[in-house]
Amino acid sequence: MVAFTLEGKVLVHGTGDSDASSPGDLLYSSVALSFWGGVDPETAVVLDHTHPLHRKSVAGSLLAIPSGRGSCTGSQVLLELILNGCAPKAIFTRDVDPILCVGAIIADEVFGEEMVAKGLFVPPVVCLGNDGFDRLAGQTHA
Repeated sequence: MVAFTLEGKVLVHGTGDSDASSPGDLLYSSVALSFWGGVDPETAVVLDHTHPLHRKSVAGSLLAIPSGRGSCTGSQVLLELILNGCAPKAIFTRDVDPILCVGAIIADEVFGEEMVAKGLFVPPVVCLGNDGFDRLAGQTHA
């Protein structure tokens, strides 16, 4: 495994997982992911049978997708993943994705203190742009 550094624009700082700075499993897809209907908010398993990550769990992963896809209800699904303790450790996108950001921001702003008491965290959302995102292709850990 070759180590390299990526730079990106932090869209949501997140509240941090106690293990967020350690390496983790990278789930990478060059296909945008619809959280609404595409990810089970209770199990974090990708349900969309047409998506390359189908049947994989995003829980605790470093999720790299170009962007979310579809409805603003994707914000609600990310919020549910966070509140259910099965959110990704971090989300890396190619494009700025306001819908995913809204789910993370609402989790922090509305449920922040309650989440901390339960040991839950808000994943950071980082936009890497085209070049940074493409460098993650083929990686399994980050």
